[in-house]
Amino acid sequence: MDAANLERLIRTVTEEVVKVLSEREIAAPEPGRRDQCSDGSRARDNSSSEAGTFDGKLLSEQQVEAFARQGYCRILLRADALVTPLAGDCAQEKGIELVRRESGFTQTCASREASPSRKLVLLAVNTSRSERDRVIEAARSCGYGTEMERPAGRTSEAVREAALNCAQQVASGRFERAVIIDENAFSLASSLGKQAGVRVCICWDVDSAAAARKECDSNLLVLSNRLLGMTMLKRIVTAWLSE
Repeated sequence: MDAANLERLIRTVTEEVVKVLSEREIAAPEPGRRDQCSDGSRARDNSSSEAGTFDGKLLSEQQVEAFARQGYCRILLRADALVTPLAGDCAQEKGIELVRRESGFTQTCASREASPSRKLVLLAVNTSRSERDRVIEAARSCGYGTEMERPAGRTSEAVREAALNCAQQVASGRFERAVIIDENAFSLASSLGKQAGVRVCICWDVDSAAAARKECDSNLLVLSNRLLGMTMLKRIVTAWLSE
């Protein structure tokens, strides 16, 4: 099996795993929790009618809609729970606050709402949907709205033109920052660094991402999805946007 076919197989398997996990969170309650509904939420507590508790590991759009139908204004999440981008959008649309339950206290998720002055453009052509979702979720958690840059095709030249467009939009002030994920990350970073008003960084771990913002005030992050897994992609983007 050549590299291209192997890459497609890995992406397909990853997307199917995320899909199955999401379906299991919707369908199956945690064992031993008699007060939990089939969609992962707990039954309404009369002493706290405005808040519902979600004990699953992955909050989906369907589950947010289920809480909304029950009249909840807040959803209490586990500290390690993941929220899909569609679930976050649905919660915002319906006016539902997502709150993480830490040890003895709660912390509101995405307490800084995205505004036009905090916008990020994302170019991620040769990536899986799961990888893109992780990056979008990281941006949302840091208060950024995300728009996808869509190139004219999947060729190297088309991707390069789209990357240049991202850089120009950052330089013009339309977007505060840009994230570009591509297998040719090093080549793209080299060419984009020549654009006026663009401060490019290419990162491979959390420390380098934090340093790129703190010490270089970078506004365009380039990542190689061949070198980084989904978890590391999210951690790097979060560290870069949090500075």
